[in-house]
Amino acid sequence: MKFVKTEQFSYDADFFNRNAINVNNFIVVTHYPNSFFFIKDLETRLVFANRQMLLAFGGDKNIIGMRNIDFVVGKVCEDYTNDDNDVMQNGVPILDKIELSFNVDGKTMSWRKTSKYPLRDLKNNVIGLISISVLLDDVFTSDDDLSQLIDYMKANSPKKICVEDLAKVLNLSVSALERNFKKRYNMSPIQYLNFIRVNSASILLINSTKSISEIAYDVGFYDQSYLCKNFKKIVRLSPKEYRAKFSSQ
Repeated sequence: MKFVKTEQFSYDADFFNRNAINVNNFIVVTHYPNSFFFIKDLETRLVFANRQMLLAFGGDKNIIGMRNIDFVVGKVCEDYTNDDNDVMQNGVPILDKIELSFNVDGKTMSWRKTSKYPLRDLKNNVIGLISISVLLDDVFTSDDDLSQLIDYMKANSPKKICVEDLAKVLNLSVSALERNFKKRYNMSPIQYLNFIRVNSASILLINSTKSISEIAYDVGFYDQSYLCKNFKKIVRLSPKEYRAKFSSQ
């Protein structure tokens, strides 16, 4: 592997030379704000990454040549790997999938809209994949009703909120809200609210010395066991394991 780093991206020059691909073809997409753009080979090794992705997953270290398991954990890693293999084995893209991804700090997470496409050589053989992942906040406009509901959930997530409360915010029936929300985000409003709370908990686990029970109350779960259940389900680590892994970094 011949590692090359520029101001805007890093890549494996051997991969591009071996497959007669001009790396400059991808420069234009590396500048999209708050986006991750990357390319992987058939062994799911990273062979190209834009600056935002390098900051999120590598910081000062080189991540070219690494696989998902080298820089993400738990359910996030499993989902990434399964999707990568599906695209490359079947030669069919995954379009506009709503999924969890790490932020530039490499510790907290946000929802993103991600598309993955098979990368083919001149003989039309699949040799890897290309992916772009954009923050949901940048995909949907702030004057959209559901985006306003997301803002409401973020501002009020420490409070006790039920789905009926959320429906009232938009003057919708519960069934209409859940139908519209699931169509866009592929999850229920309460599932999204619980992610917001888990994300808030992840920040407090890293940046405070509060107990897990205190954090559960602060972020809106009001019960340590309910926080642990949701945290483990989303992150695939317990709050204690997450704090041990990231608080010292």
